Amino acid sequence: MKTNATQRSMQHLRNLGWQVAKVEAWIPPRGAMKFGVRRDVWGFGDLLACIPKVTWHDKTTHIQIGEPLPPRIALIQCCSDSGGKAGMQAHKEKILAIPEYRYWKLCGGIVLLHGWKRRKPRGQRAQWILSEEEL
Repeated sequence: MKTNATQRSMQHLRNLGWQVAKVEAWIPPRGAMKFGVRRDVWGFGDLLACIPKVTWHDKTTHIQIGEPLPPRIALIQCCSDSGGKAGMQAHKEKILAIPEYRYWKLCGGIVLLHGWKRRKPRGQRAQWILSEEEL
C-alpha cells in the first residue's frame, strides 16, 4: 500500500501514544487558479498532536525507565528526507523564518520536523526511515 509522509508520521506518532489530527487542508482550484494548493497551519503544521504526561516502562520487566515526560503538544511538518528544495533543511529554514513559529514556541508548543527516506538494504525489502528533528 502506498503512503505519503503525513500518513507515515500519523502512524508513527500513534504507535508512540500520541493523539494525532491532520490539520493540513487542500484548497481546490477556483477562479483564475490553475492548480489547487495545500495550506498548512501557520505555514508549517501538517499535523497537530498531543500526549499526556508519560512514564516509559520496559515492556518485558515492567520496570520504570527514566523520569516522567511532561505533557506535550506539537505541530508536525512532514516532508521528504532528500536534499534540495523538498528536503528537511529547506523546510527547517522556511519554518524558522515564520513569525508564528516563534509564537507557538513561546506558548509552550513544540515543532517536529519529520523527514522520510526510503532505503533498501542489500537483500532486504525497502523500508521507510524517519529522521525527526525538534525545532
